[in-house]
Amino acid sequence: MTTPCIRLIILLGLLPLTIYSFAQPAELNAKQWAAELSKKHYSADESFRKLSVTLANRDSVRVFQFINELAEEGKSNSYYFQARFNCLKAGMINVKSLYYEFYQDRKPVDVNSLKKEIMNLLASAIDIAYRSEDDYLIAFVSYTYSITVNQLGETALTVMYAKNAIDLYEKLSYPILPNAYQFLAEKLYQVREYDECIKYAKKSVIAWRQSPEEYKPFTISSMNTVALGYHRQKNYDSAMIFYGQALDYAKQTRDTLWAGIVLGNMGQLFYVQGKYDTAYSLLISDYKASKERGYFDNAANSLQWAAKTNLAKGNKATALAEVREAAQLLGVWPDANYLRNAYYTTAQVFREMGNYDSAFYYTNLYVALNDSLERVIAASSLAISKARLNDETSRYRIQTLNREKRSQLMLRNVIIAGVVILSLLALAMLNRKRLKTKLEKEKI
Repeated sequence: MTTPCIRLIILLGLLPLTIYSFAQPAELNAKQWAAELSKKHYSADESFRKLSVTLANRDSVRVFQFINELAEEGKSNSYYFQARFNCLKAGMINVKSLYYEFYQDRKPVDVNSLKKEIMNLLASAIDIAYRSEDDYLIAFVSYTYSITVNQLGETALTVMYAKNAIDLYEKLSYPILPNAYQFLAEKLYQVREYDECIKYAKKSVIAWRQSPEEYKPFTISSMNTVALGYHRQKNYDSAMIFYGQALDYAKQTRDTLWAGIVLGNMGQLFYVQGKYDTAYSLLISDYKASKERGYFDNAANSLQWAAKTNLAKGNKATALAEVREAAQLLGVWPDANYLRNAYYTTAQVFREMGNYDSAFYYTNLYVALNDSLERVIAASSLAISKARLNDETSRYRIQTLNREKRSQLMLRNVIIAGVVILSLLALAMLNRKRLKTKLEKEKI
């Protein structure tokens, strides 16, 4: 397996960030919810999540009717309501109108328009949060921004705002659930930020193990992500240590799927070291475990690695059969990164067999797909840098405006205070003059 369990990312992103549990869903009373979402205390963030869960389980017509009612009730409310309301509306548009994986019978007509509306709502929410200068609100909106745009494929914004949120929550000593660390670590792995990936994946492992409601497959996944980070940095000793920990934990919990996945990753390390027999047995273990559980993409990748190993051992015919089966499995469960690996290995097999026409054909397929995937990674890295710059510029602009407002307010207050003091002095002087005149009259 060349990447962590990316299919967990959406699930991880949708889980709550903090340790507080949801209360039972309340009735959709717009006035009461407007008051709740207007609270300055960060406990209102959990009310927001409770409301999101409630709305996610309601009919779309009722959801957007409630959103409109809530907007009316909260017209004159504070930064807190405005920021949370924008996040809520963006989330509901995404879940009910755009994110149609679970609603194939009613796909949206204008995807771009819906995405634009969501992005505008979230951009407004983060601006409002920055204007509030409340770090708790900023962190909450940042994380909500992240998990929402993740489902829109906005990797750069996802990474930046998730990291901003978690770093800020840590600074505030706010309790963070392990799924938030794991979500960020796996997104960082996707964009090849391996140092940061390792850092947050380790925090995820610690947090999962300390959690009273530990979900053990996620603990193993986090250990595997740490190992993969080291693996991609070619720090093979550290990678093997964490693969070993993940494998031990998988065996303790009798998780055959994750045991197979980790064994496959270890097999790749043994292949690099030239220990082909050991590598092959581990890769086949991963292939069998993944195929048995229906994870055909991962099974295909391990099988093409097994083919690569057989080729290194001189077993060309077996390697060809294996790489062809890998292609069939990827037809059932496509994955662009694994298909790139399969193209490369297939080209190598045909080249070794002297079939240069087929080798040339698969080499061209590999080059085209590889270039496409590398452009996406390069664009993501550039987009992250651009997003950070834009965010910092926006935040600086808002902070400058807030300072100017405070300066103007202070100047106004000083002027008012000066006028009041001068008025009091003038009144005192007039009163003194009046008393002096009165005394002179009394003397006369």
